[in-house]
Amino acid sequence: MLNLNISNLMVDINEYTRETTCEYKGEVYSVRDNGAVMRHAREGKKARKLDNVWTFGTKDKARGYMMISSHRVHIIVAKAFIPGNEDGKMVVDHIDTNRCNNRVENLRWLTRLENVLLNEATLKRVTYLCGGDINKFIENPSCLQDLTGSNQDIMWMRTVTPEEARLAMEHISSWAKRPISSYKMMKERETTKDFEDWLKKHEIKETNPFFGNGKVEKQRTSTEETNSEKESWEEVRRALTAPRTEQAEYQNPMMKELEERERLAKEKKESLTKGTFQIGFYDKMQFPLCPKEATGGLDSYAKELQIGAVIAISEKGDEYTIASLGWTTEWDAIQVVATNNGKRAHFYIHIKYEEGMYVHCNGYYRDQYRFCDSPNVLQCGARTQCYFPLCPKEGNVTLEEYADILQKEVLFEKNQYCDGYVIDREITQSTAGHPILYVGVNMDNSLKNYGDMIVFIENGKVIHQIGRTYFDERAVLREFCMLRGQEWDDEEEIIDDYC
Repeated sequence: MLNLNISNLMVDINEYTRETTCEYKGEVYSVRDNGAVMRHAREGKKARKLDNVWTFGTKDKARGYMMISSHRVHIIVAKAFIPGNEDGKMVVDHIDTNRCNNRVENLRWLTRLENVLLNEATLKRVTYLCGGDINKFIENPSCLQDLTGSNQDIMWMRTVTPEEARLAMEHISSWAKRPISSYKMMKERETTKDFEDWLKKHEIKETNPFFGNGKVEKQRTSTEETNSEKESWEEVRRALTAPRTEQAEYQNPMMKELEERERLAKEKKESLTKGTFQIGFYDKMQFPLCPKEATGGLDSYAKELQIGAVIAISEKGDEYTIASLGWTTEWDAIQVVATNNGKRAHFYIHIKYEEGMYVHCNGYYRDQYRFCDSPNVLQCGARTQCYFPLCPKEGNVTLEEYADILQKEVLFEKNQYCDGYVIDREITQSTAGHPILYVGVNMDNSLKNYGDMIVFIENGKVIHQIGRTYFDERAVLREFCMLRGQEWDDEEEIIDDYC
């Protein structure tokens, strides 16, 4: 007999109350309210190993979720039994935090924001990054700051509206007061004839939902509301800001120190490198690659930068190396992706030139043209580092000069996966009327052996915009026919038209 150990409680797969069917990601499942699922065999196809078999799933050792093939069981169970996610934008929460317990009464739908804030560790981070006051986030979510570059995973919360933040906090507060799930209460209500008996049965004790000490304040029923919406919200605010005497990091003295530290970090001040400035760094920094003379502007600085070099050294001795670099698309800064020898997440340093001085800013990602083998030879549209050996690296390059060099079958591009050779090239115009060089490329040892690329010149730099890839060379040759106003007379089908 199949069973599942949930917190040392053996659950029989055949012990359930309700069973239904649902469709999830192209598969049809039978689902039981004890968390068991059975995947149906596909019509007209051979049955797979897990088809037509009841299972609680297999535990994913990395994440802890129960899985059937590549699908998470708890999502299937919630979709089958719990309404409220018709738009498909919500996530499933395990109420008891046990990811193996997929009983219906242990699951609920949350918004992405509610899911983040319900996690105590994440709530701490949000509170910390808002100066120690969660109310600052609720009133203005855009106040969330990441000066260290290590909290990019929650920076999307800056786009949340104050109303969304307020509602999320209200929901979280109400959940914290419930001893059992809303689903289970709903089902019990259906089987209880006397509503007053049901209210009495679910009378609960109100405690501080987040930071309280667990002492009983008063008795109230789950359906009782405060006198006004304002009073209810003030109750939530008081709960969220109540002091946590058991945790020293939430003491007021530390918060004052943090606020002062963040204020100082945001100020423009001199770095350890003479004649240069820094913004957004907690520690004083040295920038060893910075030119001693600032007369050459950003172009002079760019020539000193290369991947793997040390871009910054803190006063504590921590070294930060260059993982990637490029010009911002506004041409107002060099964007460097830096890392501390793999000890922390990548973060961004923007190098600017203001009033004859170099300024280093700890900031966020901006669109960029990545350096190839020269600050004047750039790429965009691909993560893979590319090199263009025939592209002129100095001087005022023109598209005509570059096109003359790119004869058929010469080496045009190199990357870690393959080399690209010129099929053909043609100077034409973009839809906006700007001159561009269109290049067709033959790439050996690639899944798709053919591709195209757009080359244009901007701010004196040659930019290679990675284009499309093709299975059939004729797809590239047809593009050249169209560019030149020639008729394509090959009537044989091209596979790329169907991909």
